Amino acid sequence: MKVSFFQPDESTDASAKDVFEENYKELIKWVDAKSTKYGTLTVLRERRCGRCGTALKVLNDMIQEDSEQPKKKLYDLKIQLIEEIGWAHVSAYEKQWMHVRFPPSLPPF
Repeated sequence: MKVSFFQPDESTDASAKDVFEENYKELIKWVDAKSTKYGTLTVLRERRCGRCGTALKVLNDMIQEDSEQPKKKLYDLKIQLIEEIGWAHVSAYEKQWMHVRFPPSLPPF
C-alpha cells in the first residue's frame, strides 16, 4: 500500500509549482509550517524541491513530537523517502518494524 503524495516529474506544469510555492510562503508567515498540523506540507515542499533528506528530517520530527498514536501514513511516507534517497538497507529495516508498530491483527488472549 503506497501513500499517494506528489512526486516531481517533467509533466508538472511550472505554474502549478509557482502557485504551491506562493501559497506555502504565505502560510509560513502565519503559522509554524513544521508543526504536526502543517508538517506534511513542509515534507511535500521539500520533496518537490528534491531535498529528500530535509523532508525526512521534518517527517522524523513530526513522528517524534506527535503525542497521539503513531500514524501509519507517516511511516509509509518515511519509507518512500528512504527509498528515494537510495538507502535500501534502512528501508528494509523500517518495513520490518512496520509489522511491530502496526500488527495486521491483535494477538489472541
